[in-house]
Amino acid sequence: MNMANTLDATTIDGAEPPKRIVLLDIDGVVIPATQMLVDPMSSLDRRFPATTIAALNELCSCSGAKIVFNTTHNDTWPEVADIEVAMVEQGLDPDHLHPTDLRTSYPAKPRAEAASEWLARHPEVEQWVALDDARFTEDERLVLVDPDGGLHLGHVNAALALFGEKPILIFM
Repeated sequence: MNMANTLDATTIDGAEPPKRIVLLDIDGVVIPATQMLVDPMSSLDRRFPATTIAALNELCSCSGAKIVFNTTHNDTWPEVADIEVAMVEQGLDPDHLHPTDLRTSYPAKPRAEAASEWLARHPEVEQWVALDDARFTEDERLVLVDPDGGLHLGHVNAALALFGEKPILIFM
């Protein structure tokens, strides 16, 4: 799968550019520390728990947000699929990825600077949230994820609330 990192941000195939963005970290968020207990190489090999992929799919489906990677996984690693390819191969709906500009400049630049720079390039973005296990900003749009357990339904509902959407309810 060949996914360009930067294209014309105005339209893709006549579609309007995304107005909602999820700035996504991977380690600690999509790959929680507890995953290392059962799969010590999961981060290096970019293997994700099905539950975090499902949570991201639900967040994007319910909000219409697109994912932009703000992670050390923005780097390309030899013999390992790029982050967006690995996520799609493991169940992320490719329609949930930003269609023209998938990555911030992190880790080449500090995380907050990389996120601000990306958002400045995209004035069409009206709402954004960041899912991260590092408090890289004091902005209320940061949903801080405990790196031991990773992304769960509570974080998804917090992000949905920031987008002004209703929470996902699961009755047991």
